Amino acid sequence: GMLRSIPVDFPQQVAIHPRTGQLYVLAGRHEALIRYDSESPARLREARLLRLSPDGKEELSLPIEDAYIKQRKDTSYPDYRISMAVDFTGARPVVWLGLAYPPPRGAKWSLLRIPDEGDRFAEPRDVCPRPEGALLDQPLQLALDRERDILYVNDDSSKLTRFKGDGTPLPPFRVQTEANGKTN
Repeated sequence: GMLRSIPVDFPQQVAIHPRTGQLYVLAGRHEALIRYDSESPARLREARLLRLSPDGKEELSLPIEDAYIKQRKDTSYPDYRISMAVDFTGARPVVWLGLAYPPPRGAKWSLLRIPDEGDRFAEPRDVCPRPEGALLDQPLQLALDRERDILYVNDDSSKLTRFKGDGTPLPPFRVQTEANGKTN
């Protein structure tokens, strides 16, 4: 059964520090769009990263920059979606945010690395800066290999990209297969 509840406006994703019990919450303002007499699901319009104490008190808050290059807040389709992963293995946690929508080719950022410095969140750093390093497709899923200090990013094209824990990109996987007697 439910042990307790913690009030957070518009929670999206949650990660709990296994040692301290602190909660890391990706939250944001939602708005549903009513079009043609039907209501669409609520979409994320503003995002923020929160760190809460185990008893639910807000310790830190960081607004996440709107991902759009053009201001689209006044249009009927300005939503964006973010995937989150938190690495708790180091001395201080590191939060990763991947922009799942809009596509990174038309956005201000694509994959943010945000260290928790204790008294504040560090300035978010896009580890795939525009234009040359931007991800080509949306990072829909993030997975951490804490033992090897690697972040895996699965994008919209089912391509797997890897980053070291400091945000340095790793070379792509090289897979050798044999087809018709040829090695690819």
